[in-house]
Amino acid sequence: MRALESRDVDLPGKVIRLRPEISNNKDGRLLPLQGKLLEIIERAKQAGLGTVIVHNIRRSAVRNMLRAGFPERVAMSLGGHKTGSVFDRYNIVSESDLAKATEQLQAHLEEQPRVPVAVPIIIVPKKTVR
Repeated sequence: MRALESRDVDLPGKVIRLRPEISNNKDGRLLPLQGKLLEIIERAKQAGLGTVIVHNIRRSAVRNMLRAGFPERVAMSLGGHKTGSVFDRYNIVSESDLAKATEQLQAHLEEQPRVPVAVPIIIVPKKTVR
């Protein structure tokens, strides 16, 4: 992303046009600009740092997309990842992710109906036929 130039950033259109020659996987693509990323780029351009964008934005974007519920393939496409193995390097699981997962599991289990473990067997005596 350090090779990103002013010509690649369309602030009015709110997109980055990532040229193949500066893309990690050599595929060009459009990246929508909104939220924090848009704010960061606007501030960087105002400060005269138009060609410098921190690489960690990509990792943060991948993590944020997944935590927001994006399908993995969509996050991979937006992040420019061709393979799952490279994508997995960006999708780092933190202690807080694990804690949240355990809380979600506990909440799920508490929502389940409680059924008795043992069901009593009732024996009905046979009637004799005359």
